[in-house]
Amino acid sequence: MYKYIVALVLLFVLGGLYNANAQYISLKQKTELVENKKKISSSMELYFDKSKSAIAKVITSPDLVYIFSNRFGETKIYYPETNEVSYMQTDDLSTKNELIYYFANNLTDQLGLADEGFSLAERNFDDKYLVTIWKAPATMELIEKVKMVFDGPNPIYAEYISRKTEVIKKIYYSQYNDYNSFRLPLRITEISYPQPGDSTIKRTIFSDVQLSATPNSDFFNFKIPENAEPIKKK
Repeated sequence: MYKYIVALVLLFVLGGLYNANAQYISLKQKTELVENKKKISSSMELYFDKSKSAIAKVITSPDLVYIFSNRFGETKIYYPETNEVSYMQTDDLSTKNELIYYFANNLTDQLGLADEGFSLAERNFDDKYLVTIWKAPATMELIEKVKMVFDGPNPIYAEYISRKTEVIKKIYYSQYNDYNSFRLPLRITEISYPQPGDSTIKRTIFSDVQLSATPNSDFFNFKIPENAEPIKKK
């Protein structure tokens, strides 16, 4: 009986260490965009290597496309059906702008606002919720500030306010799930207001989240065929 109990304890501890040290995260993402009474849907698989801050995206619909990005914004877009590839690099494409990067690394206190030049202006509590106000840098002409609301350590709401004091975007983070080393909202709803009386709704749903200490998919180390035809810029 003693040996049995010890074995169970070791199994529990080692299992916890395995999940805590998991550097490879894969998940599925479905996005729905409702704009002008029309709905556009897309589906993809994401493969995030925490140690390299590299992301592979496999868009499965509406078309099959592979996208590979790193922390430097170096991005390769591969079209397997035509064996074509394009290359680009920009800070906007850095994996540090991906939500999975912030949640997987437990950097949820500002979700990249500080990296964009925002500065913390206020911090207070509304009942049990922590509310922070982030002031936009002077270089941003449209946005004045961002309000974030937290339930414990989890961001549940963000509100972007223009320099005309109008709310131009609302983001709701919900259905959090615990993956031992981090927590992830499985549903994110964004409501944007491009102009008064008009709105765009974007829903992102994550599912089938898997963690591994070793690559559990070929997409973590995928190599674009050497004979892929580069797409020439027009």
